[in-house]
Amino acid sequence: MTQTAAARDNLTRDEAVARASRVSNCTYTLRLELGEKQATYSGDITITFDDSGTGDLQLDHRGKVLHSLVVNGHELQPTFSDYRIRIPGANLQPSNTVHIRYENEFDHAGDGFHQFIDPADGEEYLYSNFEPYAAHRLFPCFDQPDLKATYQFSAVAPADYVVVANGGLVSVEPQSDGRRLHTFASCGPFSTYLFAVIVGRYHRVTEQHRDVEMGLLCRKSMVEHLDTDELFEVTRQGLDFYSEFFAVPYPWGKYD
Repeated sequence: MTQTAAARDNLTRDEAVARASRVSNCTYTLRLELGEKQATYSGDITITFDDSGTGDLQLDHRGKVLHSLVVNGHELQPTFSDYRIRIPGANLQPSNTVHIRYENEFDHAGDGFHQFIDPADGEEYLYSNFEPYAAHRLFPCFDQPDLKATYQFSAVAPADYVVVANGGLVSVEPQSDGRRLHTFASCGPFSTYLFAVIVGRYHRVTEQHRDVEMGLLCRKSMVEHLDTDELFEVTRQGLDFYSEFFAVPYPWGKYD
């Protein structure tokens, strides 16, 4: 099912308050299928959550095509308008599992899941920028900061592409079509706008600081301008300062 032509893409305060009053314990298991310099990509997501309310529930999603919607084992005809996927209340339970397959276009204005072709050398770079309300441009979700979730992410990408996400890289497996499957550790809970995906032939440099792996990524055409010494030094200082200021060690294991 495709999105309706005239659609609004915003979330009102009343909608957010109503949804937060009934939804909790969210998890997202997302797999992306990415080619090289393609106009679209495909996604497969499983969402689990508890629901203490009644009536229909909306998932935010600025997508192109919904291929399937399965709610608690029942395949439904997707209702997709105003960048919302409607889940009928009759299909909801106290604990829910929603499975969605979809296709989407890349963003080209800086927000969402942005695709950039470097005019200097023609290289493709993909990256996410979701603050404050753009995670639903990449995947269907409850896209509001107070509905924090845990995330399990994997992506199939061209073999020589770097893939980076919030969690640590667990495995890289070759696929029959020559691409590779990158699987990342589960991470969270945190808000949807903090979920991150970076994909492409990035130049990547890493350095260890205490228990944290720091990473810098830049376009190949900009490598000569990458001041690794200064950037790593500032990052080390920031990690130390805020760990002491908040009396809490940096919790995520890596910092890209």
